[in-house]
Amino acid sequence: MNAIPIFSRVNLRPWHCLCLVLLICIAPAHARRVALVVGNAAYADKPLRNPVNDAELMQRTLRDLKFDVTLVRNADRRGMLAALREFEAKAANADVALFYFAGHGTQVAGSNFLIPLSAQIRAESDVLDEAVDANSVLRRIEDAKARVGLVILDACRDSPYAGASRSSSRGLGRMSVPTGSIVAYATNPGSVADDGMGKNGVYTEQLAKQLSIPGLDVREVFDRTATEVERLTGGKQKPREDVGLRGRFVLKEGAQKEEPSTQLASIAPVPTNRPSTSNPEDEAWAAAKTANTPAAYRAYLTDFPSGRYASAARIGMGEGTPAVTAPVVAAPVQQTLVPLAKRSGPVEIPADLIAKYQLSDKIVRTIRESENFRNIPATVGINVQFQSIKDTEYIGAKSRTIPKPAAHVQRENWNIRASGLGCIDASKETKFDGVQASISSAHCGGLYLGGYIGGKFDTRIEDLELNGSIFPMREGARFTWRSRIAYLSDRNYDSQNERECTVTGARAASELYHALTGKAWTIRCKGGYTMVGKTHSFDNQIDHYIEDYGQFLSALGVYDSRSAVFIFPDTQFRNIIIAEGDYGSRMTTRYEDFKISINP
Repeated sequence: MNAIPIFSRVNLRPWHCLCLVLLICIAPAHARRVALVVGNAAYADKPLRNPVNDAELMQRTLRDLKFDVTLVRNADRRGMLAALREFEAKAANADVALFYFAGHGTQVAGSNFLIPLSAQIRAESDVLDEAVDANSVLRRIEDAKARVGLVILDACRDSPYAGASRSSSRGLGRMSVPTGSIVAYATNPGSVADDGMGKNGVYTEQLAKQLSIPGLDVREVFDRTATEVERLTGGKQKPREDVGLRGRFVLKEGAQKEEPSTQLASIAPVPTNRPSTSNPEDEAWAAAKTANTPAAYRAYLTDFPSGRYASAARIGMGEGTPAVTAPVVAAPVQQTLVPLAKRSGPVEIPADLIAKYQLSDKIVRTIRESENFRNIPATVGINVQFQSIKDTEYIGAKSRTIPKPAAHVQRENWNIRASGLGCIDASKETKFDGVQASISSAHCGGLYLGGYIGGKFDTRIEDLELNGSIFPMREGARFTWRSRIAYLSDRNYDSQNERECTVTGARAASELYHALTGKAWTIRCKGGYTMVGKTHSFDNQIDHYIEDYGQFLSALGVYDSRSAVFIFPDTQFRNIIIAEGDYGSRMTTRYEDFKISINP
């Protein structure tokens, strides 16, 4: 629960861009699919040429994908809200619920809005009354309990409402991307999407084409769409994605078919036994061989990084023999992790923990007297091991000639030791490209108390203010704290931290990791920290408290900066961070050999 900076997206031009895709979870290929498609073009202030055509194109595309599609053209606010109510009703317990909007969009005070026809917007306050909040669409899908929610908002066309708002920032406010989701933008920050010179807008036209290709993982759909849009617009429009999706998600089944110009020489090994059509890995490899493209081989490696055909797939991606050949063993299916006997009571901070992390009497007294620590569950010691492999690709206009560096391999071994009641002493041994390092830190109820780096005492909590309580864990419970952390390696600076956390609900812990038992409580936090004169803030950073083990996922997993969610770094997750500019880069991290066990 340590304060962690959120990497904020570069802002867009005011009122211009609202085009994203949110994929909430994974659904089976054969499923009940419901879609609402809206195209608004006949605006009084600045009519658009293509949104109705785009909506009709999406209607045809989605019907081919077995969606039950409702099409609405040139809707005013009353018509849009009525269509959304009907959509929510039809989407109840659906396998896939999809909403598509083409037209004008804008942002006010960090919220994104879709502009209906007949909207009378002259000032910021008008937007709330005249437009439709994009977040309300997401809430309707969530309330409908659809297994998959897919929202496509193509509203990046040049808006006539620029200047109506004093609080509008450059473009859209960032939306949280939970694990199992994708956010795809029609263009990069500060740009306007092309409405198209032909019948359709460039982005929707290319998206529809890619959706129609059999066998494509949804990440490939957006990747290929972005490549084509950038090519067709001469680099003026560069779609981008934030990816939090685990596993494969395919809307149209079948083997991929590519144009001859994109084919690679066959490098497929012949397995000893003929692939069985019922084996998922063999099916994925067969699809990759049929497509014979880097994207197809990359999709196979995402799902089976240590699979039987992994070496051949890397060759197919043009990597040749992997630069790093550290042995990787796929994690076996584990048995259920049986927690130790649970108990709870007032927090106990043992003397050795106090001495090791140099906790003052004031800090210890503040924790012991806090309402939050009067009835805290005991923690269970846990060991977590995994290997991460980081690949960097230079993508900036001036850096395409820079050679691709070798992948970096890092092994981590976290030993989370229960200390007293409600506290942990966490130590990590890490080896990065063969260089060994050690880190340790102390936490009570998720509250960071201090840490060591390389055996040297590095950080210590010095001021602390606590209010509220989330223990015993319950929906709606709230806990806030303010702290000052001193960085002892350089006494000239420290950090001021503030956080407010709210328990929003619970799920089965097995949804986070198959071997866990009991409940996992979802905790949403907002706050920030100030360090060396710079302030960093975040909203809706998501953690989970795993009840049977008395542990926060922030101590056991890794942090996905795009979605602001802590996750278990299993082999189905791939983290992508993009740095823009002339010398931009794309860093991809994949995880292998993940193991978790109880420390008695």
